[in-house]
Amino acid sequence: MSGSLFWATYTDDTGTEWAIFTDESNFRGANGSIGLGAPLNQILKPPRNLIPRYAVYGNLAGDRTVRVPITNQAIYNALDSADTIPDQIAGGAATLALIRKRPELIGPIPTIFDTGLDDGTP
Repeated sequence: MSGSLFWATYTDDTGTEWAIFTDESNFRGANGSIGLGAPLNQILKPPRNLIPRYAVYGNLAGDRTVRVPITNQAIYNALDSADTIPDQIAGGAATLALIRKRPELIGPIPTIFDTGLDDGTP
């Protein structure tokens, strides 16, 4: 069974730390002890236009996959096709192999518009 959900530190490509909510067991399997716990200096979720980098792991049968956020660019760069994490559903007895990884993406800033309603402010 997967572990509990917890706050972890995600460092974006500019070096800014953000707090992300993720599954602890899968996170530890992919990132080790790096990024455990929310950043002490700030508890900020990433902005909506920041899509964190992640890795997708799956079993040989192809019927189970997990998507795991990758803490920092160095860990992401070191991932290769031989990497595995313990399969928490199988009690850690089996492994899930790296299927693919996706880099961090910055999307457009969400559009904000004036409703045109009078809210009483000048």
